[in-house]
Amino acid sequence: MRFFFPLLLFFIVYLLFIFFDYTSIHKWIKPLLIPSLLFFYLINLKGKPRIKLIAALLLSAAGDTLLMFDGPNFFIFGLVAFLFAHILYILIFKSFLKSLSINRFVLLCSFLIVLYYVLFMSFLWPGLGKMKMPVLFYAFAISMMLWLSFQVFQKLGNAALYMLLGAFFFVFSDSLLSIKLFHTDFFRAHFFVMFTYLLAQFLLVYGLVKIETRKHFISN
Repeated sequence: MRFFFPLLLFFIVYLLFIFFDYTSIHKWIKPLLIPSLLFFYLINLKGKPRIKLIAALLLSAAGDTLLMFDGPNFFIFGLVAFLFAHILYILIFKSFLKSLSINRFVLLCSFLIVLYYVLFMSFLWPGLGKMKMPVLFYAFAISMMLWLSFQVFQKLGNAALYMLLGAFFFVFSDSLLSIKLFHTDFFRAHFFVMFTYLLAQFLLVYGLVKIETRKHFISN
């Protein structure tokens, strides 16, 4: 795919700046990360672009920028931006589904997601303070996104594997960030949060490009 290696190099350089704690450099690169992924999507897409995906990426870029600043208002607005991005991802996944599947695989995935949601919220609850309800709702939205990614994988098979992995790493990244913010900081927390976040966003976009490209060639 076009722009793959420049995008990969850009992400690696950014992560290296975080790893070696060059704060004055990596904080100015951060707002450009998701726009570069959007560029990757647009130049590789076959057919019409998905407006919802473009909006989700722009909201993610806005969230990245807002979370760079200190203060509760910036955090709330950043959280809202990412919440709407996840809602758009949910709608994108839903567009692949005419109906929902209920079988052993889906029931097992549903059980594991609900179990993780309950246990993780219980773990974070004492440290959330006034953020209890916003974080609870946000965690529900991203859990729903992960659940729908299993539904899409069930329907499309390996073609949707990248999107499934993307949704999984998004939950993983947000879980790490929540631990860092509301429980305790940990070694190289910022690095691991951003590594899993960028991996998640890339896999979601890459998976959608692969599926749309396949549909384009089949229709032609």
